[in-house]
Amino acid sequence: MSRVFTMSLFLAVARLVPGQTDWRFAHPKPDILMNLNIGVLTRSALLTQMIEQNVPGPNQAIAAMALKTLATIDRVQVSLRMPPDGKGSPDALLLLTGELDPNIRQMLTQTSKGTVARQVAPKALLLGDALVVDQAVRRMALPAAPAFTDRLSTSDIWIGGEMAQMAMLAKTPLPQGLEALKRFSLGINFGENLEMAANLSMADAAGAGKLLAFYNMAMAQAPQTPENSKLMEGIKAEQEGPVLHFHFSAPASALQEGLAKAQGAGQLPGLMGMMFGAQPPASKEEAVPVPKPAPKPAKIMIYGLDDGPREVGAPKAKQ
Repeated sequence: MSRVFTMSLFLAVARLVPGQTDWRFAHPKPDILMNLNIGVLTRSALLTQMIEQNVPGPNQAIAAMALKTLATIDRVQVSLRMPPDGKGSPDALLLLTGELDPNIRQMLTQTSKGTVARQVAPKALLLGDALVVDQAVRRMALPAAPAFTDRLSTSDIWIGGEMAQMAMLAKTPLPQGLEALKRFSLGINFGENLEMAANLSMADAAGAGKLLAFYNMAMAQAPQTPENSKLMEGIKAEQEGPVLHFHFSAPASALQEGLAKAQGAGQLPGLMGMMFGAQPPASKEEAVPVPKPAPKPAKIMIYGLDDGPREVGAPKAKQ
């Protein structure tokens, strides 16, 4: 290991603050960034309740053990660069911080060919292609991270980046209304209140207005149950030029109760989908199911006759 690299690694360790986000490791021009506050997520009462309600009894012990193991990770930050031609795998860099469980550490260090897991601090592990990791460590010696994040990037769950690259990663076409979406930032925070927020940067103000109209239409057509109405009161949508700002907040206990009732009644409105750019609701004409033609009855054949096979009900062939 060269003296220059050793000094860069030392500076990275010196400047890495446990428990805080540090984006200096990220690619200079990342296409997609993600931040997962695993420590908060594994301690979330809402997550625990959802596991208890949805995981079958025999598997709850396995789920609890998995949560206990994951709880040794404080935070996972991800930086992705997509291949220019859209083919192949993304170039990924991962920074994990926390008192990593030995099993997790062993699993991460036994990486695929060409990928390394480098300890950059007593409680921090950097994973990625060997050359890219070396470059990331040198960037971590810089005094500050590049300014490509926003106020949502410190959320418990955050993902932000270029929409075209996100669609390339998902390998699916963009939903209607999102054609003009250029950049996005989505954040979720878990606490006494569950908070979800989104900043959607469109190509122009007209595109933002069109998406906002789709959103308002979807909200207007959502089932008007007391549970849905109470949840929808916590949603705010605002347009600021070409940017749409969405924010949702509700007590976690009320949200879980409301979603459980709505799901049980078959009336789950899909709040997150509506907040973050849902498909516009179908028109009445589109909503009417097209009847399928009745299937033709299967032929019944009789074999072994002197004049050959014959279909039941068909006239007998003339001799």
